Parts: sequence; structure tokens; C-alpha cells
Amino acid sequence: MELRLYDRAGPPLIEPRRWLRLPGWWLEVVEEFERWAAPAAEPEADEEPSFAPVALLLGLALLAQYAQLWIPPVRAFLEERDILYRASWAGFTVLKHAAFLVLVLAALRIREQPLASIGFPRLDARRLALGIVLVGFFLGAALVHRSEYLATEGAEHWMVPLWPEERLLWVLLAFSAAVVEETFFRGFALVWTYRWSRHVPLAVLLPAAVFAAGHGYLGWPAVGFAFAAAVVFSLVFLWRRDLYWLMVIHFLVDALVLLA
Repeated sequence: MELRLYDRAGPPLIEPRRWLRLPGWWLEVVEEFERWAAPAAEPEADEEPSFAPVALLLGLALLAQYAQLWIPPVRAFLEERDILYRASWAGFTVLKHAAFLVLVLAALRIREQPLASIGFPRLDARRLALGIVLVGFFLGAALVHRSEYLATEGAEHWMVPLWPEERLLWVLLAFSAAVVEETFFRGFALVWTYRWSRHVPLAVLLPAAVFAAGHGYLGWPAVGFAFAAAVVFSLVFLWRRDLYWLMVIHFLVDALVLLA
């Protein structure tokens, strides 16, 4: 028997707005998200929302983050900061992202859910053009920029690519991270957790906590930063219900590593 946070025929059993005083405009944002994320009413459908797909993929995401430490080249880079194995870590991460994207698409296919249900509205020409201009500008700057501090002996640049081939690989890494992490943690995990629990704070905090826990091998500061970033991105998603802009912002933030 599953633990339910809501009654199938009624409202959520946990009503955060009864014990939290939130601004009126934010209550409207949450209510709009709840209406948007709620599954379509199908009188003939007898199946309740399930947490199993989300729990499975969140568990796999966390497992993959720490399983990579068993791969000698990846472990040498992450633990010993041996930059000779930096490309090995980046390549493994891109492949991991691709695998998770396939799993998310498979889950949507099995449940017959469109991409629009997790935050992929139809693209319009203006939005697409602006995104291309922003990405193109920062990407071009990243590929031609030469950091002066990389030449200093004391610079901590173990995560920053030095060679042209690495820079190109980092572009692919930034792109895959932006697309897959936003699709998985913000779109899929957040929306499906809400559909199961009907509890917005849980839907925001659970994926953010798993995302942060996946950075544990980098130390507590990295965990704290990852959690804060995930919560902020999740709140933006609640507001806009659109993954495209989150992906652009995520990509540009990661591309700043190339500009550092």
C-alpha cells in the first residue's frame, strides 16, 4: 500500500498555505502551477498517480553519480584532480545524461504523456531567435576567450578546460547538462512528484535534495550550492512552467566555466 498525501476524491491532506503566510502573488503562481500540473480528468481511468517511476529514476540518478567513482579515470579526476583524465569524466557525464534522457522519454511514452506536460510548450519564432542569439554570443566568447589566471601557478582550474578539443567537449557537456538536468529534475521529477503528492513544497524539495546529494563527493559547499540552485530553478519553473528558458540559463551558467 502506498503512502498517500492526498485523498483521491478530494484536496490535498496537507495544505501548506494554511500554516504558511505567503504573498498573494505567489499563491496565484502556485495555484496556476497546480492547475497546469494536475493530470487531466479521465472518468474511465482507474489508475492513480504513482511515485514509483520518480523514485526509480531519482535513485538511479543518485546511484550513477557515485558509481562513476568506481571508474578509475573518472575517480582520478574527481578525487585526485588529475586533469589528464578530465576528458574521461566529461565524456562519461555526457553519456550518463543521454541515458537519463532516454529513460525520461520512455516513462512519458509508457504513461502516454506529451512533452508539454512537463514544461515543453510549442516554440515560437521570437523565443527561438532570442535563445539562439544569447547562446551563440556566450558560446562564441567562451571558445575564443583565454583566461589570464590559468597561467598562474596557484589558480584552481582543475575543472576548466585548457585545450581547444576540451573546450568543444565542454560545450557538449554544458548542453547535455542543461537539457537533461532541467528535463529530469525540474520537468519530470517535480511535476510527477506533485501529481503523486499534491504537495508543492515536497515536489520542489525532494528533487532538489537528490540533486544536491549527488554532489556530495565535491564537499559540503558544493552540496549547499547545488541545493540552493536547484530550489531557485524550481521556483522559476513553478512561475513560468517552461523548461526552455531554464535550459538557456543553465547552459550559460555552465558556459561561464569556459570564460573563467
